[in-house]
Amino acid sequence: MVKILLLDQRLDPSIHNNQSLVVALQQGYQDIVTLLLEDSRINPTGQDSQSFIIALHGGNTKLSSVL
Repeated sequence: MVKILLLDQRLDPSIHNNQSLVVALQQGYQDIVTLLLEDSRINPTGQDSQSFIIALHGGNTKLSSVL
């Protein structure tokens, strides 16, 4: 489903400071994190690298390495 949504250029996965990436990281959805990171509209270093902080804070080293 995420792949299909990302193909729709009317949708912006980076809206609200990459909130989709942040939520996927918080929930530990590695496949979705990977898909989002493949999208050029997502900036994992945005918002003071909050994505990295969330992944590390949650102890998810697998997701941290994906970032």
